[in-house]
Amino acid sequence: SLLKKEQSLIYWSNIYTSSLNRFDFKSIKKSSLKGDKESLDGLIKFCNRFNNKMLDIWEWPRSGGKFIYRYMEYKQKDKTGNKKLWSDTTVNSHYQRIRAFFNWLSYKVELFPSNVLGRLIFKKNSRAITIFNSEEINKIKNFIDQNKYVEEWKWFVEMLVVMIETGLQVEILCLLKIKN
Repeated sequence: SLLKKEQSLIYWSNIYTSSLNRFDFKSIKKSSLKGDKESLDGLIKFCNRFNNKMLDIWEWPRSGGKFIYRYMEYKQKDKTGNKKLWSDTTVNSHYQRIRAFFNWLSYKVELFPSNVLGRLIFKKNSRAITIFNSEEINKIKNFIDQNKYVEEWKWFVEMLVVMIETGLQVEILCLLKIKN
């Protein structure tokens, strides 16, 4: 409450989450503003609860990185203050939004350093990628060779070949027109 409004994380968060234009040229969707507001409101609640000094934007260049790590850890482990624990993907999403806010802040506030929260590393979910083995590839090739002239399968073989050669998803392939 003793902060000047220009020092307040809350003040700048309100401007950031209510402006449809950022950097004087980039238009923002309302859904993005809503997500940004959710991320920053959660961070502000955490500041109020655990370290209200962090409501001063000038504390962030000194100790923002450690504080963000603490915040994200809290969101993943503390069931008492959270409706639902955050996944690694959720942590990364909120980190990106918060980092973007501080980058924007360096643009808006004179002498505020850029990249205050850059290069922080959070665990990412690894996706298992399923690929065909040699035997499966040979089965597909044999199917194509045996059925490319069979009236019942010709249409499917043509689509399958396009998918294999281009990597198109089924949904995109089904939307293709001759003119494409």
